Amino acid sequence: MRFTVGFLFLSFIFMLTACTSGPGEDEFAPEIGDIETTIIHSHGSLYSHLPSEEQRTIGFIISVIVTDPDGSNDITDIYLYDKNSNINRYFLRSSELSSKYDCRKPAGDLFECSFYSSDQSDNVDLSGYEIVAVDRYGYSSRKVFEFKLPAGAELEGQEFVYSDVFSGGTNNGIAGLEVMTIVDNDLVFTLDEAEELLRLEFVSNDDRVREYGLELYDNSTTPKLVGEVPFDKIVIQGNAISSSIKTLVNIPLSQINFIDGNIASDIYGLHVVLFDQSTISTQLEVESEWFNYMGYSEFITLAP
Repeated sequence: MRFTVGFLFLSFIFMLTACTSGPGEDEFAPEIGDIETTIIHSHGSLYSHLPSEEQRTIGFIISVIVTDPDGSNDITDIYLYDKNSNINRYFLRSSELSSKYDCRKPAGDLFECSFYSSDQSDNVDLSGYEIVAVDRYGYSSRKVFEFKLPAGAELEGQEFVYSDVFSGGTNNGIAGLEVMTIVDNDLVFTLDEAEELLRLEFVSNDDRVREYGLELYDNSTTPKLVGEVPFDKIVIQGNAISSSIKTLVNIPLSQINFIDGNIASDIYGLHVVLFDQSTISTQLEVESEWFNYMGYSEFITLAP
């Protein structure tokens, strides 16, 4: 499956520099294809180590296919234009910025990046966006899009998505996918290295949730990702989630995807990541799943 848990916040980048696009001519300009979107709702413990200006309960992912008659290397700039924002350009590729800020390219003409709003820390507008692509000759293309509702549904009057700490009015809004907490969702996990099992239990109270996965961290001052259990692992699929019913899963250590040589004894805490019902992405030639909403739980440490 295409969508993995670990990528999402490792690439959580927000670019603010503007660019100038030249005149567009259809036969020479880049072509913007299918666009996928994900709204990410996060507990504060996920980003507490970041500077205050980067702390957001709501973020989002943009994934877009962009091609060019002269090849993808001819494309110099791809950015999200947000007419709702004072700083309204968010770059997926930029000719003016350091290459380290270029976003992920999962496939040849596919560009993906994570962002957050500079103006709104706890909510995001669902419409008022364009993707703009510019090539080295100044030819450009634009494509309007909107964020979707859970399970890929189209908007029906909803204007924004909000987090669990949003303090404004919620008329014409939609709540982000559930962010579970230790107290409200009975979150507990233990690690038995002798039996080679990680045991997790929790109760989700959001009937839009269909899948879940785990991100595992060490005991560093700034917790480092040491492994993950994606939603499509056999043990996760065999212990499906149901709203308001306790999920109890015993995960063999062999089904954990450890990172950079880490092992079970490096695990200290985790985030449970919830997903809405997946949709079939049309971006790639191979079948792949896409999630439009995610929720990162409170950071849970090992039970004594």
